[in-house]
Amino acid sequence: MENHLRSTPAAAGHLPTFRDPAGSVVLEPARVLRYLSEEGHGALAAFLDSKFAAELVEAGSIVSTRKLGAPGAAAPLAPIVDAHRDFRHVVEHRRIPFVTYPCEWSTEQLFDAASLTLDLAEQALPHGFVLKDATPYNIVFDHARPVFVDIASFARRDPSATAWVAGGQFTRQFLLPLLAHRLGVPRVQDIYLTHRDGMEAAELRSLPGLTKGLRRGYFSLVTAPLLLERFSGSGPIKPKWEPQAASAEKAEYTLQWILRSFRRQLRAVEPKRRVATHWATYQRQVPSYSAEEFRVKRAFVEEAIGMAAPKRVLDIGCNEGLFSQAAAAQGASVVAFDQDAGVIGALYQKARDGRLPILPLVQDLGRPTPPHGWRNRERASFLDRSRGSFDLVLGLAVLHHMLVTDGVPLSDAIELFAEFTTKHVLLEYVDPKDAHFQTLLRGRESIHEYLTQERFETEVAKHFTVVRSLEVKAGLRRIYLLKKR
Repeated sequence: MENHLRSTPAAAGHLPTFRDPAGSVVLEPARVLRYLSEEGHGALAAFLDSKFAAELVEAGSIVSTRKLGAPGAAAPLAPIVDAHRDFRHVVEHRRIPFVTYPCEWSTEQLFDAASLTLDLAEQALPHGFVLKDATPYNIVFDHARPVFVDIASFARRDPSATAWVAGGQFTRQFLLPLLAHRLGVPRVQDIYLTHRDGMEAAELRSLPGLTKGLRRGYFSLVTAPLLLERFSGSGPIKPKWEPQAASAEKAEYTLQWILRSFRRQLRAVEPKRRVATHWATYQRQVPSYSAEEFRVKRAFVEEAIGMAAPKRVLDIGCNEGLFSQAAAAQGASVVAFDQDAGVIGALYQKARDGRLPILPLVQDLGRPTPPHGWRNRERASFLDRSRGSFDLVLGLAVLHHMLVTDGVPLSDAIELFAEFTTKHVLLEYVDPKDAHFQTLLRGRESIHEYLTQERFETEVAKHFTVVRSLEVKAGLRRIYLLKKR
């Protein structure tokens, strides 16, 4: 069976999930299968057969799922994850087009994922269910909409239980990272690359700042828990999650109160709208184009998108997402990324509120998300998820940043664009004499003396043919619509 799994590209890059004793998720090249033990299948079937589950699927809150029966019929045999597991059933989930991880989200996306988690936990109570897990890894963004995918987290609720067992996890993986962002921790997304179980209150106590204790949420999430630890006399508190006996009515009321208190804590750490961002300020300080030049550029890009007629677009260095929106307006599904979390947060809110088919991500192509998790195979790298996944790549005003800031060889950068796309690339050449290029050089002009339009076109010709091109800034900037050879 292991040989079968290793015969497919997706399985070679991903391990089947292994932390839930009742089931395991396997990513096939075009399918998402969840294998279940007898016990796990019984619990999941009770949820899937409920009217509550059907309502959540219809609302788009959880991923749609269909039963396939026993492994070996409509699905491959169960993968061997652990010799002690015996998988007898399999279900198939709808595959989200592009899977992302919390380390790639803006804090606005993290907040919405937390809100969805609480929504589902609150809605489950009157239907007799409870969420036994509360982690951002249960969420995948379908464009700008969070979708809960770990539906095995819904379990039958003990009518007498008065504790939410996932509360500690919700605090560590949602509330404390969001509070860290409010306290000024840069690139809070990186927490998810280094902290599998989220943050601890003590990590925020050590942050500098005399007024941090006055911030909303700090007392309940940091000060109070640490005081309880100090006065307990036995180190960190170890919560006892055994449900306390209570009447069904009292237990449900208590859980509702607990979830409302988490809701109040979440509102206290909601990200603030950012007034300005680094790259937006950079663009204003050194304008790339005059108003007329930009009008010409925009018209060319929109016409080129129409000629390429893409279904799946990757917008590299999207900034505020103007061209992502242009591609979406022509019917494309867009993954747009930028290293500036501020512009991504703003684009995410615009895409969410306008229901645009755009998935904004925080990503630096010079330092993309690496493979991570157990054996570096739980979660694939950004590059592995992106290769061959798009039929049009937008690389507008981004190549010169890769060459100067990251020191990437021109040939290697062009090759990476070719790996991303199956058909077309829109690529902008910026000459070293351009004002933006000069700003980036900082006295290192000699390093890029080799770069000319002729040299650029020579490297491009190794992977692409030129469909059309347009000079939009005399002698300094030219945009190319390229077709992959």
